[in-house]
Amino acid sequence: MLDTTENNVVGKASFCSTKLIFLNLCILTVCWTVASFDYYLISYYLKYIPGNIFINTSVSSISENIAYVFSGIFMNKVGAKPSFVISYLVAGLGGALLAFNVV
Repeated sequence: MLDTTENNVVGKASFCSTKLIFLNLCILTVCWTVASFDYYLISYYLKYIPGNIFINTSVSSISENIAYVFSGIFMNKVGAKPSFVISYLVAGLGGALLAFNVV
């Protein structure tokens, strides 16, 4: 990519030159990796939940579709950063409750 104003060649990794952009890239990469891993892990372990596998899968897919709709509405109302923070807090609370066998 050629910058015509100063005739400098901009490399593909020039986004790493700004510390804030690089930090945001690292944080969002971790967020994406965690969310993707958890999403597919839940789908994988769905077969181990007691009950009929077909009903469990149907309920899971219906709840995912409802969550897609409400997450879009929630993100538009609150914003991206608070939505991530709130979702990680809720997930952390749920994980802590599961770890201590409260639920």
